[in-house]
Amino acid sequence: MEGTCWSAAILPKPMIPIGHQPILWHVMQYYSQYGHQDFVLCLGYKANAIKDHFLNLNPSAYGDCIISEFGKKVEAIGEGLPDWRIALVDTGIWRNIVRDAAHVAAPAAQRDIRRVRSHKT
Repeated sequence: MEGTCWSAAILPKPMIPIGHQPILWHVMQYYSQYGHQDFVLCLGYKANAIKDHFLNLNPSAYGDCIISEFGKKVEAIGEGLPDWRIALVDTGIWRNIVRDAAHVAAPAAQRDIRRVRSHKT
């Protein structure tokens, strides 16, 4: 029996949907059942897909709801969103290269600022 290869060009593997939520959400939901509410997600490749999911989470898009006033008023029915605190930390290689370059450039920029200030006096 042959397996299928998931193309990460579409979505990173943690974001593959199971039902209406990605795998990552289901794993977090499992841990939250045991009292965990604070999560740190170390993001690498395609970090923006994971950030977008949690920043633009819309419970009425997948849950039961009542819509009135032609969509201006939306009321969720049943459980709301979990009360999680999620730290989204970009640890990808390109992020580190840019951050390291900024640290290297910062002292030179500070020298330039000091030089400009000393010429003004």
